[in-house]
Amino acid sequence: MTAAVRRARAGRTRSLGRNAFARASEEPYQRRPSDGIVLAVAAVAVVVTAIHSRETGSLDRALAQLAEEIPASLDGLLAACLHLGAIWAVGLVVVAAFIARRGRLARDLLLAGGAAWLLGRGIAFLVDGASVSSTASSVASTQDSPGFPTVSVAVIAAVVAGAAPYLSRAIRAVGWALVVLALPAAVIGSGAGPDDVIGGLALGIGIAALVHLVFGSPGGRPTIPQIDLALNELGIDADGLRLAPVQGIGRTVVLGSAEDGSIDVTVIGRDERDARLLSKAFRFVVYRDSGPALFTSRLQEVEHEAYLLLRAERAGVQVPRLIEVGVAGPSAAVIATRTVAGVVLAGAAADQVDDAALVAVWDQVSALHAAGIAHGQLDAAHVVLTETGPVLADFSAGSSAAPDSRLGADVASLLVSTAQIVGDDRAVAAACAGFGTAALGATLPFLQPGVVARSVRTSTHGLKATVAGLRERIATASDIEAPPIEELRRVSLGNIGMFALTAFGVWALLGVIGNPADLWRELKTANLAWVLVGFALWGLTNITYAVSALGGLPPAADVPLGPLTMTQCAGSFLNLATPAGVGTMLMNIRFLQKRGIPAPTAIASGTLPGLGYSLIQIVVLFLTGSVVADQISLSDLGIKSDSGGTSHDVGLVAVIVLGLAVVVGVIALIPKLRAKVIPPVVTTVKNVWSVLTSPRKLLLIIGGSLATQIINVLILSASLAAYDTHVSLAELLFINTAVSLFASVIPVPGGMGVVEAGLTAGLTAVGVDPSIATAAVMTDRLVTAYIPPIIGWVAMRWLQRRDYV
Repeated sequence: MTAAVRRARAGRTRSLGRNAFARASEEPYQRRPSDGIVLAVAAVAVVVTAIHSRETGSLDRALAQLAEEIPASLDGLLAACLHLGAIWAVGLVVVAAFIARRGRLARDLLLAGGAAWLLGRGIAFLVDGASVSSTASSVASTQDSPGFPTVSVAVIAAVVAGAAPYLSRAIRAVGWALVVLALPAAVIGSGAGPDDVIGGLALGIGIAALVHLVFGSPGGRPTIPQIDLALNELGIDADGLRLAPVQGIGRTVVLGSAEDGSIDVTVIGRDERDARLLSKAFRFVVYRDSGPALFTSRLQEVEHEAYLLLRAERAGVQVPRLIEVGVAGPSAAVIATRTVAGVVLAGAAADQVDDAALVAVWDQVSALHAAGIAHGQLDAAHVVLTETGPVLADFSAGSSAAPDSRLGADVASLLVSTAQIVGDDRAVAAACAGFGTAALGATLPFLQPGVVARSVRTSTHGLKATVAGLRERIATASDIEAPPIEELRRVSLGNIGMFALTAFGVWALLGVIGNPADLWRELKTANLAWVLVGFALWGLTNITYAVSALGGLPPAADVPLGPLTMTQCAGSFLNLATPAGVGTMLMNIRFLQKRGIPAPTAIASGTLPGLGYSLIQIVVLFLTGSVVADQISLSDLGIKSDSGGTSHDVGLVAVIVLGLAVVVGVIALIPKLRAKVIPPVVTTVKNVWSVLTSPRKLLLIIGGSLATQIINVLILSASLAAYDTHVSLAELLFINTAVSLFASVIPVPGGMGVVEAGLTAGLTAVGVDPSIATAAVMTDRLVTAYIPPIIGWVAMRWLQRRDYV
């Protein structure tokens, strides 16, 4: 073989590696939210299939019968399908390491495959009932692992999913096709059950996502030739295309030049993972940092940005001039604008920015807001100082017809950002001159650390002190009083003592209900898997509580679900010292005020979900009561259902009405008191009415409350299942709802003692053994009341560090 032939063959081999793997510009490697979502879903799938794998269903029996009926001549074909996937996985590692010279990729694939093999075997032995010590020794041995999960499928899926971000579309499709072929081959050819195979598939995909989260993965950005092709299709002849130094998630920014000057091109490619709907939906719902609206296509996203640019330009705001927008090339959404030549405000020193330039910036913001447009991420990094004045750039998170909350967030973000450059005094003086003192004072409620853009929060040192100083200066300049924030009720030694005494009383009560020694023996027999299911369900209740809280907000309020969910979790800590969920209500009110929502609105919004929850409890109690009337009644739960006559009720109602009439009369007769009380009451009534007349808001309150009720019942059901005991859903709904509703009116923190006694009595009344009923109730309360305050304390510290509360 001649040297020329060897060089040609080597060139073809290297080209094969490049064509397979170098599908796009991969730098920079990033940790993507979508991988976190995949990891969470995969973990849930592994847990669910692990629990279900112990049961043999009709599908398992049908597949086993099908495997017996398949001719023996096809066994080789089924084995080949499974082996092809394994060969493909090994081939990816070999080609990546030795042909394409991709050391990073080879490392990720080896880690994903090795972790899938080790973890898969470990889970298999644990699910089979082995102890932790014996599992550790069995994993590294040569003995075959039990059926769940199918380790071979896990390894193949881990390698294929791990390589997916690096592969070209064709190579990636081949890999997933082999994974699909391996699934029926494992079920029919190897005798694995559906749960075993699905668990293995979920495990492999989840491990690949974990590797991507730890080390980062390529963005799948369109290549420069692909972008050049897309621009040509849009009629733009560009030269010198190159990636911009700073790249965001889900977008590729390219710099270039055309006949009449430099251009900036933003491309959202079909392969960019974070442009997918799932990831954008997650960021939109949890953080609200992907814009005020969730777009279902890339074209809608760039068209919306182009629309905002044209609207802002018509309003007299200096923005990058739009050249073209559309879809071209490899199904890429493209928006091209003229390059803005100037100095980015974030990169300028204090002595390089004069007061006139700052005033001009705020004048542009005033014009933008007068047109009803919010920028969405307005900080010094999005302001360019040019010879003709400041230019506001990048409207990817902008919105038209923006509510006051988003406009106020713009002001807060820019004010904090500029204060970091020129100092508080100069920043406030420029804002007063350019934006207007009165207008600036009106946005004071939104000047909170939790409201400013995330980029400002992460880049500002001493954010809390900076915001406090700016609020004081603006209040002084505007001659107004900064709106106070509802203080949290601290947990004192007396509160802790009360909790301890209550817990002691619970233990004494349990001693009456059953022998503590017997209770402890029952607790030790609990199935840990069902207890973990209960904990997972408790985590969901924080989300449903947050959904109800969103329903209590006026339609114009803009509150992210993620921090609001953490607020519900933190409320479980404050509930140690407050009865009837008052701690959670106070947390919600303070959180909303920190989002710039006025006190009357925050108070109304914080109490409406609680009222809705109680109303749903009453409805559920009546509905289930009619179903289980023959099995259980309120008297079985220790709740007195007979008022003893109507005269007492009528007298009580009369006293309440008379008291309200006196209060209203006093307020009406005293002018100062009337002036102080009436405006907040009117505001509260308007806010409540706006919620009650919104079908969407009512659906959030009712749906969140109902979901919370159902999940709490499922937690109680899981606690019973931990002791191999089952009670009908209707009976559990009646028992849990009646007890929780009764406990909410008893002034005992967390319902301690009341809930335990009521639930135990109710379960015993429907035929559950008293010792099992007591153990199940203790397990339920462990999940819902005893451990959550610890997690709530962590959540509160998280919120306090970010000054959300």
